[in-house]
Amino acid sequence: MKRFHMSKYHWEKASEGERCKVCGTSKKVEILYYGETKTDSILCMNCMEETAKTMEMKN
Repeated sequence: MKRFHMSKYHWEKASEGERCKVCGTSKKVEILYYGETKTDSILCMNCMEETAKTMEMKN
């Protein structure tokens, strides 16, 4: 039986000049990809952590 991967999403370091969609910083910014497709989720490490904390609280 083939193993099914729940998530095809992964984060990659953003190009120079990309800015966080939440706070606008250009430091430690990463882009969320779905497979090889770039999504419009562009977040810095701080906003990523805040988003994760918020989602954990909801569960």
